Amino acid sequence: MTISQIKAQATKAPYYFDRKTLKFFGQTMSSFKVVTSKSGKVFIYAPMTDHRGVKMGFSIAEFKNKDLLPVTTPRTATTATEIKNYLKSK
Repeated sequence: MTISQIKAQATKAPYYFDRKTLKFFGQTMSSFKVVTSKSGKVFIYAPMTDHRGVKMGFSIAEFKNKDLLPVTTPRTATTATEIKNYLKSK
C-alpha cells in the first residue's frame, strides 16, 4: 500500500494530509513512509519540524478502518530506522 492510496482511503481523517496541516508540521506527502507489521497492520510515519526547521519528532499513525489512529512509540525510538523497526514488530 502506498501513502497516496492511504490518503485516498482515509476518509475518517480528512485533514491529516491537508496542505495546511502538512505545512504546519514541515511535511510533504513524500515525507511519509508506509510500514506493514508482521501481523499485517499498516502504519505511516514522517518527521515533524517546527517553523525554524528544527526536528520535533515524528507523526506516527495506524491506518485502520479508513481512519488514521495516533501511535505512541517508546522514547527510545528516536530515529526513522528505530521507528520503522518498532512498527514492523507490532
